[in-house]
Amino acid sequence: MSFRPLNNYIQINPVMPDRKVGSIMLAQSAQAQPTQGVVLAVGPGKVREDLTLSPMPDVKEGDVVMFTAGSLKALKSTEGTVFLIEGETLLGVEA
Repeated sequence: MSFRPLNNYIQINPVMPDRKVGSIMLAQSAQAQPTQGVVLAVGPGKVREDLTLSPMPDVKEGDVVMFTAGSLKALKSTEGTVFLIEGETLLGVEA
């Protein structure tokens, strides 16, 4: 895919939680959103008022990251759906 995130956005591939056999089906809005994903690309950083870049979190392509629930943004692209999160919503990187 030729998508490149800008500013302080991170493109991820979200990991959905495992569904158990015999579980109750919930409406789409009531289901837990993924809070874990694999980093696909990282933007350069947020531009401050003094026109300098604020540093991005220490993540790179292939890292598995945890982020706050509800921070996942889905965008429709000509090549499919792109999932983005802001750098400030990252909680940690899986070691």
